[in-house]
Amino acid sequence: MNNDLQGNNFVPGNENFQQPQAQSNMWPQSQNLTNQFSNPSSRQLQSEHNNQSLSDAQVGLEAHFATPTGFGYNRELAAYYLPIIKNILDERANTDFFWKGKTTHAQDDFKLADHPEMGLMKDFVWNVSKQYLQQCGFDPNHLKGDIFLIANALEKDSFHKSHYHYDCVLSGVYYLQVPESSAPLEFEDPVFARNLNYLPIVDHNNPYTWKTTFLYPDTGYYTVFPNWHRHAVLPNDSMDSRIAISWNIS
Repeated sequence: MNNDLQGNNFVPGNENFQQPQAQSNMWPQSQNLTNQFSNPSSRQLQSEHNNQSLSDAQVGLEAHFATPTGFGYNRELAAYYLPIIKNILDERANTDFFWKGKTTHAQDDFKLADHPEMGLMKDFVWNVSKQYLQQCGFDPNHLKGDIFLIANALEKDSFHKSHYHYDCVLSGVYYLQVPESSAPLEFEDPVFARNLNYLPIVDHNNPYTWKTTFLYPDTGYYTVFPNWHRHAVLPNDSMDSRIAISWNIS
């Protein structure tokens, strides 16, 4: 693992995955950067002043407008789809889109979502997406069920440059095969205005200073996020293929 990425990520050990459905692969405290103290009566600051100077202060922090990222595990479905996707990539791969990689993307005569084997996968995407919207407080019935699927196999040194998805509501990734040293998924700070000011950082482990965060995948792990959340896949270090299905849903 690249030590330069330490701090704004969470790399789980095997002991963390006794109940994988409840464990995010993101740096764990990043899930808690929500407006948990929005009710003034719940703000826990110590008593005022206590004979201190009138100009003394005690600053609390709260986060507003968090970007929700959904996650979970389904290893059984990943095991079911891995040989299917390998066969499809062997037969229908576009090898020009990625450096040293394969994808079903950018082919006018082939859409993975229309493949007869993809019915279960579309049901899965539908279920994940509706649960995500419901937990975020949005109407899950807003989804129309138009699903776009892409199978990707990244070889050693393959990468996917920074991008976001358009013409959809949600995007997601489902990891079917994640060898040791597989590349993480990098998320970028979606608030562009924060990049307009420069402040020197004294605590790189403080999540309020981060411009990016990294999700280290695991076989059977999936993530779902807003389509506008810009992300990238860093150069892959695994000796075997890192295989995933990406999706968009509108």
